[in-house]
Amino acid sequence: MQFTGGQLKDLGVPPDRIKYFVDKEYDSPEDLMRAVAEFRITPPKSDEEKEIDRIIREDPDCAFQVLWELQIFPWSTQSNSTTPSKRELRQWLDDGAVRINGKFPKAHEYVQYPITDLVYFPGAKRQTTIV
Repeated sequence: MQFTGGQLKDLGVPPDRIKYFVDKEYDSPEDLMRAVAEFRITPPKSDEEKEIDRIIREDPDCAFQVLWELQIFPWSTQSNSTTPSKRELRQWLDDGAVRINGKFPKAHEYVQYPITDLVYFPGAKRQTTIV
């Protein structure tokens, strides 16, 4: 079932959210209301967040790009694969789950060469050390 803007308004969907639900397919009004209740509007990114995203995408010396180019990873924790997704790798770096040369860089921070110490999940029972 699809709902028009007027029907969404009549069902009590907040006016600022109607545009996100118009002409989408739902099994029932209850499914629609469940989707509305779970819906979160993502705030726009700040200039600083946009710059961090640009660094991660384009700078070959940032921690994310260095690890992605090395392609040496432990087993992915989310997808049962030997290669994590880019999102997962970024999350590992930003959460401090990767130690490079004794430091815990964020995804956008620079890595010092040569890399003599690379540890995934340091301090965990099953850490992976690559030298």
